Amino acid sequence: MNINNRYIGTILTKLQNWRIAIYTMHAVDGMAGSLIGIFIPIYFLSLGYSVAQIFIFFIINNLLILLFFFVAGWVAQRFGLLQTLVMRLIFLLINLVLLYYLKNQPSFFYFISALSAIELALYWFPLHVVFAKSSELDTMGKHVGSLFALPSLVGLFIPLIGAGITAWLGFSALFLFAGIIYLISIIPVIFMAKIPIVVNINFDRILTYLRNYKKYFVAEFFQGISSEVEGYILPIFLFLTFNDILTIGFIGTFLSLGSAIFTLFIGKLSDKIDRKQMLRAGALAMILIWVGRYFSINQISFFMLSIASGFLGALISVPFNSIFYINAKKSDVEDFVIFREIPISLGRVVLYSTGLLLVSQVKITFLFSMAAYLFMLIF
Repeated sequence: MNINNRYIGTILTKLQNWRIAIYTMHAVDGMAGSLIGIFIPIYFLSLGYSVAQIFIFFIINNLLILLFFFVAGWVAQRFGLLQTLVMRLIFLLINLVLLYYLKNQPSFFYFISALSAIELALYWFPLHVVFAKSSELDTMGKHVGSLFALPSLVGLFIPLIGAGITAWLGFSALFLFAGIIYLISIIPVIFMAKIPIVVNINFDRILTYLRNYKKYFVAEFFQGISSEVEGYILPIFLFLTFNDILTIGFIGTFLSLGSAIFTLFIGKLSDKIDRKQMLRAGALAMILIWVGRYFSINQISFFMLSIASGFLGALISVPFNSIFYINAKKSDVEDFVIFREIPISLGRVVLYSTGLLLVSQVKITFLFSMAAYLFMLIF
């Protein structure tokens, strides 16, 4: 009994460390996200919503995410980061309930988009702030590698499990399982030591950041596009093409496989070599992968390209996010986190707005991702 008490005490002491608590929370949260994230647009398609309606859903979602990042900053300063994450969990669980009842209440569709924007802002603002404040500049790549790799490691087969649950038990069961995991994810940060934050965002400072980080602003704009094509538009295309939800699960698992194995290695390496050289190598690799996806016609080729994307995508995600956290740490962290969301959200809004004009040819959006990585070659 004493040994167990000491063991539990050791765990609780470690969770008071900002970085360990946020790693643990993000890993568990990532499991739930992997379980349902890529299946949300598939769920909408299965209920009869058109691709155009789904694109409008994401336009509204990303515009509101930008707005609610400002709100999240205010909430975090007034009530604290832990309270912000708890508040996020409440909105998230309500959102899962509305998703559950959407098939009987179509009027919930765009309301779900708004609630999703609130919960995403209330999650990512605290996570970015805690991570930037608790990481050291000279080992930032290693820390970023861990942050991104852990959700993939613990949730390696979760997308495939999610596909199996959906195929055999339905989307309702999927939302239930995800809700349970999300509830568990909040436990690590309950014990986290209090983190002082100061949010005093103003538009003059935003303009100052824009002048000082022009190239970075454009790069984040394009990153918003490329990540959205990978995360949502690709699954939509695959489901429309192959009409097989297990294919989506396999794609998600293959992406996680490559990411889990390679991201930790790239994280350590990015602290030792030039990050921009690594970005350019990754950009060239991802351009070739998207060219392959554009011309692929069967599931096997998409599986192979997803494994490659999981591996080589780390050459982009780790050094680029390291640059973000380094920039934030050298600035006013809380304000820079809010500033950074502007180009990301704008990029995604432009992507989906343009996609509405090409809605009958979803695959053309793959070219947008290629264009995004072309910019990385000169970043």
